Amino acid sequence: MAWLSLPESEEDEEEKNVKGPDFVKWVDEFLLPNSGLRCTATELYGARCGLVHTHIAESNVSRKSEGRVREIYYAHGGQTVENLQKMLDFAGKTSVVPVKIEELQDRFISAIMRYRTYLADHPQEGEIALKRTGKFLVKMKPLKIN
Repeated sequence: MAWLSLPESEEDEEEKNVKGPDFVKWVDEFLLPNSGLRCTATELYGARCGLVHTHIAESNVSRKSEGRVREIYYAHGGQTVENLQKMLDFAGKTSVVPVKIEELQDRFISAIMRYRTYLADHPQEGEIALKRTGKFLVKMKPLKIN
């Protein structure tokens, strides 16, 4: 979603790539306000990096932060954040924050709706975002080719 919010740049191709600060800015502006989530935007960015690049909670963001950026561990289904926190405390995991995955998913959907409202009020940015959505991967029904 951060990519949709980048300003349009005709001159510098590198400016079209999302960087960590772009992700953090979008999360701080649209996802975290009033979300009830216990993590920061930087922690979500670190979690994203860990999952995308190594399929683990740890990332360069958390490793290089000297404990300032916690790893995110996920509770899901019938598991509660409170129970996960108790297990983390018992294991001595102090630089970890528990997040309920379904709650994160719900907050992300709410953030998208807030972003859509923002774009409706900012037509120039909305135009850029709309143009970029045409590049999204989408699920399509298989074609039968004879």
